[in-house]
Amino acid sequence: MRARVDAVVEGFRAQAVSTVQGYGSDDPEDFFQWAHENKPREMKAAMHRHGMERDPRGCEPLYREYVSTIEDRDPEAILNAQFGSGITAKQVDGKVIIVFPGGKEMSFKGALKAGLISVRGASGRHLTSTYKTRNPKTAEHPADRP
Repeated sequence: MRARVDAVVEGFRAQAVSTVQGYGSDDPEDFFQWAHENKPREMKAAMHRHGMERDPRGCEPLYREYVSTIEDRDPEAILNAQFGSGITAKQVDGKVIIVFPGGKEMSFKGALKAGLISVRGASGRHLTSTYKTRNPKTAEHPADRP
């Protein structure tokens, strides 16, 4: 009986790991540890949803919060990241600023929220970026907004 239970638990665990990897995590263990320590109620609810509704996506809002707090936990990871596309990062008054081609600047959290950059990697050790082009209807770029 114990072997059956262990097999079911391992199946749920593998599904959760795969789901979090799909969000961009190279190693979900850092995320799971962060969620259990910093958002235990929310993590418990996500696990409950996974077990009862067979839906592992309850971790997605937690993962987004985890990624958005990398600046607070490990700003050096962002500052040392290889963004590509001419994007760099700098620190000003304790805040991480993303510098886009053409000199436009935006806070890390603002650029992340706008979808201009994305984070790949469990703890921010491996950051990549996406860079949206100007909106063809308005000729506006998200980094142009104040």
